[in-house]
Amino acid sequence: MRTLRPPPLAGIAFCSLCALCAGCSTPAAPPEHGVPSSSLDTSHGQADEGQWLPDRGLLEVRSEAGRRTALSVELASRPSEIERGLMYRQSMPEDHGMYFIFPEEGPRIFWMKNTLIPLDMLFIDSNGLVVGIVEEAEPLTLTSRTVEAPARYVLEVNGGWCRRHGVKRGDGVHLTR
Repeated sequence: MRTLRPPPLAGIAFCSLCALCAGCSTPAAPPEHGVPSSSLDTSHGQADEGQWLPDRGLLEVRSEAGRRTALSVELASRPSEIERGLMYRQSMPEDHGMYFIFPEEGPRIFWMKNTLIPLDMLFIDSNGLVVGIVEEAEPLTLTSRTVEAPARYVLEVNGGWCRRHGVKRGDGVHLTR
């Protein structure tokens, strides 16, 4: 739910730039990820705070040292799901996250507008390897968050999760639906 919209011409130019930068089809505005605090219409694929959407999976992060950490993840693959992300939620359980699935590998850029909690973002390539991590992304900002390597997937978890679980670049990720 955006409160401000750019003028139509500026919006079109901005969307074109975002699509070019993201390397994939993107929604009409930059992806915004955050956390829901009020009841939302579930007929549009959105849920109340603390309630996970039906499209879920179990994800396991495997460290190079052999440590395995499991998460219940909400899957976001449709443009509307990717655009909404975790917006407006006030909290998220430690063992939960959101797994963004893009149609192809490419540069990924995320913003934290309308995000109420800090997040770690794991950028993952087509082979399931973590190619970069943004830790403790500050909420409620428009600062671009990205890594240098292209990614096909992005996993968002609570801020500090990677540090608490020893997750690093080069670790593997495996999703089970």
